[in-house]
Amino acid sequence: MLLGQDEAIEAFRAARAGGRMHHAWLLCGPEGVGKRGFADRAALALLADCDWEVDRAHPAARLFAAGSHLDHRLLVPPEEGSGAATATIGIAQVRALRQFLHSTAALGRRRTVIIDPVDAMNASAANALLKELEEPGEETFLFLVSHAPGRLLPTIRSRCRRLVFRRLAPDAMAEVLQRIAPDLGTAERARLAALAEGAPGRALKLLEAGAMELAAGLDALAVPGDVPALARQFRPPSAASSFALLCQLVPDVMAALARATADCRLAALHAEVSALAARAVAQAFDRVQVAQALLMRLVEARAVAGAAR
Repeated sequence: MLLGQDEAIEAFRAARAGGRMHHAWLLCGPEGVGKRGFADRAALALLADCDWEVDRAHPAARLFAAGSHLDHRLLVPPEEGSGAATATIGIAQVRALRQFLHSTAALGRRRTVIIDPVDAMNASAANALLKELEEPGEETFLFLVSHAPGRLLPTIRSRCRRLVFRRLAPDAMAEVLQRIAPDLGTAERARLAALAEGAPGRALKLLEAGAMELAAGLDALAVPGDVPALARQFRPPSAASSFALLCQLVPDVMAALARATADCRLAALHAEVSALAARAVAQAFDRVQVAQALLMRLVEARAVAGAAR
């Protein structure tokens, strides 16, 4: 079940029912709110020729789940370790789609493509995709997942039907967390919901990365003397994923402090740690030094917020 995105689902179903199916759909919104889940379900509904829900026992559903449906393609950035220099979708990947996009469907009468995220395309790939959007194959449907549609070529945006996905409301988020994290207590789920900011996909990634344990450590951080021991935990090579999580959580915690407290110093501290955290992972800074800097700023921000109350 795709929770909290009824507006997008109904728009898609209405387009099909009314014979107004666009060949390209641009799925816009924050990362982790269900855009890819929608794309998967919409593509499968087309392939199975169903209104929306497709029984798992349906032949198309089994092939789709196995990644072997002959009338479907998924385009994503190359995985780490594949030899790619960067996690971008290149022109070779788009060109490889060309024959598929203009061929006859093998199992049914439709072909579907998901590009996730389309924002990851380099300039050459984007221009190659634009050609395909301008001359779509018959009964071919593309779903372009975008976390930042403003980065796309205006000509790509103009050739797509746009659906906007929003962060989940608290009640829908609570239902999702009850399903994906049934073992968490009420207080822990509330904390996870706050960290995920209405994005179920983000909540799942946070859980898998050990966010609850790290968040507890950040909550216990009270004075500068507590910083060195916590920062040293990020030294081992195996702590790389935890360090990346730290670089997400500290700016998030400080953003919450800045929103709750009318003090311009908090906004400045948040901007400082956000800039440092963004550079640290991308440029492979020394993890312990960066962790110390982030944690010291967090202690400072809490002192400012406490004095302002």
